[in-house]
Amino acid sequence: MTPQKPNDFRVHALAILAVRRGRELGEQLAAMCNVPTGDLPRTSLAATRRRLEVGQVTDGRDLVVLEALQTGLAERMSLELIGSKMEPQLVGHDEDGEIWASVEVPVYSDLGQETRSAYERLERFLEVRKELIDHANAERLARQLLR
Repeated sequence: MTPQKPNDFRVHALAILAVRRGRELGEQLAAMCNVPTGDLPRTSLAATRRRLEVGQVTDGRDLVVLEALQTGLAERMSLELIGSKMEPQLVGHDEDGEIWASVEVPVYSDLGQETRSAYERLERFLEVRKELIDHANAERLARQLLR
């Protein structure tokens, strides 16, 4: 077995993270009732969800579905916003200890909370998916240039 180069390890770790986040997103979407996808056919969402659940996280067909899902979830969140409240949040540390501030946070209905959770999970997945694709493409380019 040949030792992995640091860049290989990074791509491998990103792949594991993308697969995990994709699977978690697929499972959450499967558990949700009435996933907001706008005009997108339910069959497209079902196909994307199945691919995510089995680790196929870079399929180009899924990007349109995921973007429609992102828009639909954002729209539903705005409809399910019922107010806001102030909460303390740790913002840093100094020589005297912790620094806290009051921040305004949105308050959602139960459906809005479920939607927000799915939206945040989708955002995290899209972020790591993009990073994985960028790293893999950069590795492929570097190999071509070094021939």
